[in-house]
Amino acid sequence: DHLGMMEDALAWWEERREHAPTEVTPLIEQVSILVRMGYYEECADLIEEMFSPPEMMMSLARSLSSMYPSGCLTPRSPE
Repeated sequence: DHLGMMEDALAWWEERREHAPTEVTPLIEQVSILVRMGYYEECADLIEEMFSPPEMMMSLARSLSSMYPSGCLTPRSPE
């Protein structure tokens, strides 16, 4: 199932972000996956995070973790 593979990839990159919070590559990879899935609002959030100060990045990561408690960005259905 292609969608399941994308969700697994999102989870893997999210875990990578926890181990290397200053790396940009995990964010870029997550954005590219979310674009393919059609979740543009979530992409915008991650792109904004890339250009935010480090303390803002950690705050957004905590917010996303509370929205997606499974530890992976599982996007909402487009409205």
